Amino acid sequence: EVFDYLFRKHLIQVYHLIGKSHPNLLDEPIKKTIKKFYCEPKNFIKPIIDGIETNFYEWLDSGMIDLTARFGVMQSGHPVLQRVFFGFDADNIFLRIETTHRPEKLIIKLLNSLGEIIVKETGAEFIQPDQRTILEYAYKKFFELKIPKILLSLTGSELQMMVKLYDAELELDTSPVFKIAIWDERSKAKFWQT
Repeated sequence: EVFDYLFRKHLIQVYHLIGKSHPNLLDEPIKKTIKKFYCEPKNFIKPIIDGIETNFYEWLDSGMIDLTARFGVMQSGHPVLQRVFFGFDADNIFLRIETTHRPEKLIIKLLNSLGEIIVKETGAEFIQPDQRTILEYAYKKFFELKIPKILLSLTGSELQMMVKLYDAELELDTSPVFKIAIWDERSKAKFWQT
């Protein structure tokens, strides 16, 4: 807080030294604009894969990555990717991907597992070097996906991924790489012990 105050006051002084009035933005603390962009899951979830919020509790215990937080005070831009919710049950990984509008194609690159997920209007496929698997998916207000854990050949207990959106082969938006710790029954038990 002290650094924030001093930094803004020094910038205001610079404007006064060059004979200009400072922008009103410098009167506001920078810290207020910082968002929490990542939340861990709280429990197993079991959402209905229908592309809408079927009930309030459906994604309540999921983790969440706020991708709008990549654009801070000094940056401008309007990301198409908004938020990624993620959660688990004993056998599956669930993803909810919110966008400003429906792109023609969504690709989820799995960086530490062989394969990628491609979602188009016609369906969702998990594409691996030696096989293609149709995934349960829906889109109405947002994308929802169910990925069986058995399909993933993970190195470690976390999934590294990035999301890319396309319209007519033009890349609209790309998320930064993010990591999700994959829960199993032992993870859930550890969570409730602490």
